Amino acid sequence: MKIENFLSSWQGTMAENKFHRFTSVSMLGIIVLLAVNAILKDKTVVIAPPELTKAVEVSRSAASQDYLEAWTWSVGMLLGNATPANAGFIKNGLEPMLAPSIFSEVTTALDRQIHEIQRERITSRFDPRKIVFEKETQRYFVTGYRVVGGPAATEKREEATYEMQWEVRSFRPQITHLTTYSGRPRTKEDQERRDQIDERNKRLDEQRHRMQEGK
Repeated sequence: MKIENFLSSWQGTMAENKFHRFTSVSMLGIIVLLAVNAILKDKTVVIAPPELTKAVEVSRSAASQDYLEAWTWSVGMLLGNATPANAGFIKNGLEPMLAPSIFSEVTTALDRQIHEIQRERITSRFDPRKIVFEKETQRYFVTGYRVVGGPAATEKREEATYEMQWEVRSFRPQITHLTTYSGRPRTKEDQERRDQIDERNKRLDEQRHRMQEGK
């Protein structure tokens, strides 16, 4: 029997209806499963900020290295370029990025620095030169040259580093560790090298001390 003749018959019509009902239920089931999967799945958003040359990925609890490096650069610029006029703005800009675990400690330190900046009319400029990511510790370092001065003192130029750790919570980056210091990034490798030098110097001092006692 030809298929068009079968479909034109009563039996064919009933069979076709059953087939359509079956496929409709099957499609509905697939749609429901896809919807549930979309709700439960940790979504990934791909964005390309203007300051980046390529797209980066951000999910509910993670982000690509390029994305967090861009945030590290931005925070370094925010903290490193301070004046009596914008000191309050720096605090307001930084607070939403601080994780609860360090919020109180960092804001208290910022209040002290803001008071000093405004009292002494201090200004600082930061020229970032390099960003370093240490995979082992998940720390980001932005290093460059910082110039600090004021009405009562000549400007001082020094190498400086801003060191951070990040977590992503509900698509938002949060700082879980933040410190700044003079000099190059204090990576784990650099710290181990410093510890070795300190230990060697300590042994040399002990040897010199014993030699002096033996005289």
